[in-house]
Amino acid sequence: MDILRFYKVEIKSLNRLTSATRGLLIARFLMDQLTSSSPSLLETALTTAPLDQQRQQRPSVEHQQMILNRIKASVEIIRAVLEISKKEVTAALPDFARFLFFQLGPKLMGTGSKIGSPSTSLSLSSSPLLQERSNSGSNNGALELMGLYLSTIKTMVLNHSRYFFSNTLNSKSGGPIAGSGATTAAAMNPCSQEALQGCLETLAQGLLRPEPDVVRQSIEILREMHQSHLCRLFDREEFQARFRFEFLQILFRLALSHGQDLLLEEMADLVHLMVKDSSGSISLASRRLSGLYQGNHSNGLLESQGAPAAGSFLSVWHGDLKRIVAELQVTQVLSATDFPSAHGGGSSPGSFSNGGGEINGSDMYAGLVFPDSVKEQLWIGLQRLAEEGGCREGLYDFVSDARVYAQDLLQLR
Repeated sequence: MDILRFYKVEIKSLNRLTSATRGLLIARFLMDQLTSSSPSLLETALTTAPLDQQRQQRPSVEHQQMILNRIKASVEIIRAVLEISKKEVTAALPDFARFLFFQLGPKLMGTGSKIGSPSTSLSLSSSPLLQERSNSGSNNGALELMGLYLSTIKTMVLNHSRYFFSNTLNSKSGGPIAGSGATTAAAMNPCSQEALQGCLETLAQGLLRPEPDVVRQSIEILREMHQSHLCRLFDREEFQARFRFEFLQILFRLALSHGQDLLLEEMADLVHLMVKDSSGSISLASRRLSGLYQGNHSNGLLESQGAPAAGSFLSVWHGDLKRIVAELQVTQVLSATDFPSAHGGGSSPGSFSNGGGEINGSDMYAGLVFPDSVKEQLWIGLQRLAEEGGCREGLYDFVSDARVYAQDLLQLR
């Protein structure tokens, strides 16, 4: 630990020097130390002790805590190196990304599905260390390490944004537009695209964590990545094409599940930033919205007409938001306790007895879908997400109305 303190002081002094070579040597040494041994320090700290070692449980926990503190000190130094905005550090970002997203991240936050592809799943396996903390009720420092890990990712992106993003922004954003023949290093470098996907996958995993502090930090990092004038994340074509729907789907399902009700305002603000018309013509969009879905309603939600300009709120409303509502299921809106209780004793609320065992109520209603007329009303109500002053009420009303519609459908059954 003494040598780590020395490294930390030395790294801070490097920000005033012309070269970051020494900082990179220290960072690479620490990343190697954390992953090279067998078992590695990451595996030793981020796994639980075997149940058959009860006599050694206390020493094992103390040893695990000591290693965890060492990992935290090492990650703090790595973050300090990433704060150095030098070309030498930028050139080494593939090594940092490999450590953060393929070695530390999966062991700390659990394994998540890939985003940006049609096969995305919104379920994640729990981190072993956090599971142990939850079972024992003790604070073993895992949440602090997770917060430091997310902060390190933010530092990497914000301090080296030119590595991750091209100069080209969506034309509606008002930002710089590269010429027709301009090709930047970020656009040509597949490593930068993989690193960006690793960043966004980690933040998606953070949104799905049960810990409110982790969810809030993930929301704040996404907001900062958009508000940074060099990043402008939500205005980037790569985000809009590959990631926006996935993040909107996560936020809507999180709101509908009432898993993080205390963060509903933060979620609504983040949704607004993702979908708003960056050209600022919200009043025009609001006037047009009510007339876009007129005429033949019998075709259903997915067949409504309209071809708004790309990059505007109307395009998001007709695209990602319509798709989210069209795919919405009753079982995603109601919890297990909302379903009718079983008749007869012995069954838990929300379950049914069929004589051969219990059947979960949500499974029995898995095929229950909202009528197109209900989806239409929910979809039209989402127009309030375009307005900064109405986005919170818009999300509140969407969640509340979806729940009421779902409960009415259950009563009709």
